[in-house]
Amino acid sequence: MQSYCSEQGASLKTYALLSFSNTIRDRSRQQQGASRRTDWGLLRKVSQKCLIEALQAAGRSPDTIAQYRLAWTSFKALYAPTAANRQLAVPDANTWKAIAQLYDRQSASNSLTHPDTLENWLKDCAKQVRAYLCPPITSLNVKKFEDGSGELQDDLPDRSDTPMATLIDWEEIQERQTQTLQVSQILHHALEQLDPQQKTLLALYYGQQLTQQQIAQQLEIKQYTVSRRLSSTKEILLKAIAQWSQETLHISLTSPAVQQMSLVLEEWLQVQYDTKSALSQEHR
Repeated sequence: MQSYCSEQGASLKTYALLSFSNTIRDRSRQQQGASRRTDWGLLRKVSQKCLIEALQAAGRSPDTIAQYRLAWTSFKALYAPTAANRQLAVPDANTWKAIAQLYDRQSASNSLTHPDTLENWLKDCAKQVRAYLCPPITSLNVKKFEDGSGELQDDLPDRSDTPMATLIDWEEIQERQTQTLQVSQILHHALEQLDPQQKTLLALYYGQQLTQQQIAQQLEIKQYTVSRRLSSTKEILLKAIAQWSQETLHISLTSPAVQQMSLVLEEWLQVQYDTKSALSQEHR
């Protein structure tokens, strides 16, 4: 939540919902990808950056990480199936021998490395990558003591609001509501300036909640065309917020600021078309 900025108009609740949903979705994709692959398929897929971060998180020493990284690059260089396969089997004996020979040629050590050693190293790599991508989740209701007393959530700070803090919070709420109204007015004006095709696209996507593929079928165009037009339409609206933020709030268009504005726009579009959809159903 350190990147949240109330001046951009998005409520903390909306920011949290979008941020957490994106994080959970990305984490879920990583976990699903990792769980569906064998150790060897995972090692073929993982990036060097992720591998090193996983080994560092596991507390492996720099020397061990260097050995593992070289073993991994040797494995990837020589075990390259003709087609991508999540269920890759363990390399055969000849392949392991070739991997060991390549490792020894590139290693600074003068000793020969046994293929079984390399296999064990790479298995440890796969284990640590899985642990890094799919960390265990601990409930706040877990007991802290062996006798069953106390929970982890008991350690969370309990903030008692003082009269001054309450007053400051109220002033911030009032200011945020004013800014939210101003942003809404800016976006309503920008929305009216869009051409009919752009308005239809937004109505289908946010109002009827169709997927890009469903919109493509309904409009008889390609899915990538829908994606491109949707992005360009939202970019027009985003520029309207950016210009207002610069002129009114004197905010520099840094990357975090633009991200906040994107959240504001996403929230506004969802509320805008949910309201239109509800009114439309009432009139039927």
